[in-house]
Amino acid sequence: MIWDKMIFYEHFKKEGMISLPTFYNQSMLRFYLCIFLIWLSISPLSACAQKEEDSLTYIAFGDSITEGLLENRSISHTNGYFGYITKWLQTNGYEVNAFNYAKAGSTSTDVQKQLDHLAKHPNGADIITISVGANDFIPHLKAIQNAVFKEKIATARYTLRQYEASTISLEEVFTNTESAFEQLTPELLALQTFLNDLIVTLENDESFQNLSDAQAKMEAYKEHATTIENMIKTTQQITTDFSKEKKEQHEGESLLTSESDTSRQITSAIADIAAMKQSIATAFESTQHTELLPELQETYQSSLDEASRKLKNSYEALIHTQTQLVELDEALQYAGQLFEKQPTALSTLQTGKETIDKSFSDAQGEVDTIAKNIDTILNDVKKANPNVDVYILGYYNTFPYLSEALQTKTDALLISLNDTIEETAKANDVTYVPSFEAFDGHYEEFLPNVKDIHPSQAGYRTLAKQFITEIKEAYPPISKKKR
Repeated sequence: MIWDKMIFYEHFKKEGMISLPTFYNQSMLRFYLCIFLIWLSISPLSACAQKEEDSLTYIAFGDSITEGLLENRSISHTNGYFGYITKWLQTNGYEVNAFNYAKAGSTSTDVQKQLDHLAKHPNGADIITISVGANDFIPHLKAIQNAVFKEKIATARYTLRQYEASTISLEEVFTNTESAFEQLTPELLALQTFLNDLIVTLENDESFQNLSDAQAKMEAYKEHATTIENMIKTTQQITTDFSKEKKEQHEGESLLTSESDTSRQITSAIADIAAMKQSIATAFESTQHTELLPELQETYQSSLDEASRKLKNSYEALIHTQTQLVELDEALQYAGQLFEKQPTALSTLQTGKETIDKSFSDAQGEVDTIAKNIDTILNDVKKANPNVDVYILGYYNTFPYLSEALQTKTDALLISLNDTIEETAKANDVTYVPSFEAFDGHYEEFLPNVKDIHPSQAGYRTLAKQFITEIKEAYPPISKKKR
């Protein structure tokens, strides 16, 4: 404009319409001089000359992270990172006019509307910070954050874990029960052999045969021998049945189906073992009382002692076997109950997986829209304030307490969002401010509420540091700038 005025003057002089002496002597000169001075006072060149270097206007737009919503749902006394940035600028010698127009829950479309507030600042802004994007995709993740949904998934997973553990336990109990029968059979066989040998010895002993009750005693011994023989057959049959059932379990888990008769077999086996115990106890009791005539006691006392030891061993083996059978029955019943619940649990997990996949797919589908809206936001900001310094935030991990599988998906989604924000920022000559790494490993301090995505005051201090790291490059302390 000054150059245009000089051309205007030279043109009139060349055409002879004015001369330098007469121009100064005429009132018209005074008029043009007044106009010229007024123009200088209101021209942009004059305004820039009058602007103080240490006076800044800082405006913030965005969502709850910029508004300063804390993990307890109250508003931070510093308005989150906004207040820390303002304080840092002031501490470093700047006079700051700060305005925060962010609102919790704002989507990228809502943040575009927040730019209407720029009309309140005709002189423009020097610094603008923005957080935008998360609220566009978070609604898609609400389904998997629902308490009922999470409880169903957790219950289904627990059921399947317990079922898997019960089958492993059942396998172990089966093996222990088989081992108990394997230990019981030799004890019964040894007892049977001893009784048969004793019977043969007594049948050939004239002194025994001369006893008045020899026949009754012999019948009692033979009855014990028959009982032991039947015990051996029973245990062998149970062992065979269990081996068969165990094989079927590996092939088709028939033990756990409602059609399986294993439980009934176990119940019957427990009853058989109880009867065996009673018979052994009766026989054992008889060995504790000398029923032979005094003159024969010395001859057969060692045999009676031997019988007592073998009966005791068999009795203890029966107790151990009975204990294992009871444990097997309980393990089988528990595994069977979980087996019945397994299909429902598997169905719940499949439905849950589909819900999770759709949620993340829909959330990822918002990224392109977010990119377009951020591009529009940055363009509109630059149109209103061509020389403004804009800093846009990348998001930290907002869901660090999810399960490992969900965490992997969330990380991928947030990295995709941050990459989009950073690329859009670079395309618009705007500074990207990362925060993902700054929060990593500090979630208990920065995100203490496992049910909320908003930072603690310490978390906001960290976000402010991330911004300040970038801002101080363009706005160093006044003392340093003047050197």
